[in-house]
Amino acid sequence: MRNRLKALLAALSASACCLLAAPVGAVTVAGWDFSQFAGDGARFVDPSFTTVTSLPANYSNLDPTFNAGAESARFGRLFFDGTNGSTAATADQFLPTAGSLVSNLDAPVIGIGTNPFDSHDILQFEGQVFTQFLSMAALTPLSVVFRAGGPGTGALLRDPVLTFGGLTLSGAGSTTVTVEFSTDGKKYTAATGGPVTLTAADTRFEVPLEYDQCVSGGKASGMAAANAPVSGRVNSMRDTSLVGP
Repeated sequence: MRNRLKALLAALSASACCLLAAPVGAVTVAGWDFSQFAGDGARFVDPSFTTVTSLPANYSNLDPTFNAGAESARFGRLFFDGTNGSTAATADQFLPTAGSLVSNLDAPVIGIGTNPFDSHDILQFEGQVFTQFLSMAALTPLSVVFRAGGPGTGALLRDPVLTFGGLTLSGAGSTTVTVEFSTDGKKYTAATGGPVTLTAADTRFEVPLEYDQCVSGGKASGMAAANAPVSGRVNSMRDTSLVGP
């Protein structure tokens, strides 16, 4: 049995390429801390109690206010609804589980004035309904898709890296995760930065995707995927972000 963790990279304009290539170091284009869910096992994000099948990013260094909250949403989305190569995962297959992992909390921090994952006060101020300390658990083999950037966002993805904190839960032992990417969300190529091995220890992983594209207009998209044998519950998507230098 295998799980697949994907990231959908996206398009940019020529002017954005120039602007975002200038800063030294990496920026988080889109990040998720999964705090939007109501709680352990509750896959809804507002009082309507509607089970959601996708989740907007709630962190981005391209967000002009605190790099977190409402304005980060346009820079990324997590899909587990059967689109973009994802599995239409039921609420008992892919669900939030209590407790944050800590290994990748600082992924969005690039200097003074930027904030880490689990910055709940900022998220509440910007209108997020729930703010919980959560990670995600995949209980069956499935595929989820993380999209970063997109037309009109000005997000430059040059040599992006997929970062995430991951572990296997009690009784799961270790599992190998392979990473792939695609320019169209359908055909995948193995990333040279993988595979990685998850263990019971909360560990940060950084997987280069070797995707280098700067286009003028239109849409250039790509995906990264990680495949992991399932043994018990696996938290492999905690604090996932896409960064581009």
